[in-house]
Amino acid sequence: MNNEVKKPTEQPQGYGPSKPEIIDMAKKSKIFDLLPKSNSAIHSLLSKLYTEEYPKFRFIGKAYGDEDRVNGSFGDKWSVFFDEDHASTISKNIVSEITWEDSDSYIGLMRCRDSDPFIYAVGMFVPADTIVPEGFIYYDFPVSTLGICHLHGFDAELYGHEADVAQQLELAGYRIQDDNEGAFWFFERYVLSRYATPDEEGHQTLDIGFFVEPKDSADSDNH
Repeated sequence: MNNEVKKPTEQPQGYGPSKPEIIDMAKKSKIFDLLPKSNSAIHSLLSKLYTEEYPKFRFIGKAYGDEDRVNGSFGDKWSVFFDEDHASTISKNIVSEITWEDSDSYIGLMRCRDSDPFIYAVGMFVPADTIVPEGFIYYDFPVSTLGICHLHGFDAELYGHEADVAQQLELAGYRIQDDNEGAFWFFERYVLSRYATPDEEGHQTLDIGFFVEPKDSADSDNH
């Protein structure tokens, strides 16, 4: 992100799902078999579903746990992110060109494994060789396929749909993928061009993403 760092007009709320919910959701390869049929607003909110191919990349930011929630939200941690200008600190350490789309975005990254505390981290996806500033954490990821869903609606409607998004990705033929330690990673992506400024109806777009197996790989496993 080489441009001037911008802030969204609405503060991200960062409503990560509870640990039991996401663990139960992820334990089966076919997530929608585990979940009750959703009566939520996901179908009215879901405006786009697709995948993106990422090279090796790094997340840099600040990590928190369930004990850091305020009223169920990590919204105050987003306040810290913007008030202390963490985005500029991270961006100044980028040394390689960002090759993926929607690089003008901030990430609420979540990690969940049954035996570990839940992690919610506020930060950015950056090239793999980005220098980690002092006081920040980082996670490195291999070449990855990301399953992305756009949720479009009023800000208060956009949160808490991770399980529904995972279900929609599975129904579309993508299998949610864990890492080599059995942990599941997923994220809120606040793309400035879609989220930062509401449209004329007051609607915003929040991206929810999961690491998924490529469709051809998932199909071959079923034969």
